[in-house]
Amino acid sequence: MPSQTLMREVYEETTVRIGKCGMIGYQEVLGDKNSPYYQLRYAALVERVDPQQPDPDKDAIHELLFVTPEDVMKYVTYPHYQPMFEAAVRWYREVRQKD
Repeated sequence: MPSQTLMREVYEETTVRIGKCGMIGYQEVLGDKNSPYYQLRYAALVERVDPQQPDPDKDAIHELLFVTPEDVMKYVTYPHYQPMFEAAVRWYREVRQKD
């Protein structure tokens, strides 16, 4: 199930436990030896942040930065990602209204 994979991968790379999540889109990947294929894009609510551990694949600790939805694009320097982050903000607001 994609949401279980998402939860596992996020935790392995960041030691952040996520809960409710929703798919907000996808990206078609072209140009590598296994292409074409699709990467799913999700938004998720953070439930807990555990002490950081090195990523098992890269033996690196990734910097965590929590920002408000309004400030996301100040940190993402690729304008073509803006629609994806706008979808994530819409998802977040819809989820919060239901809670």
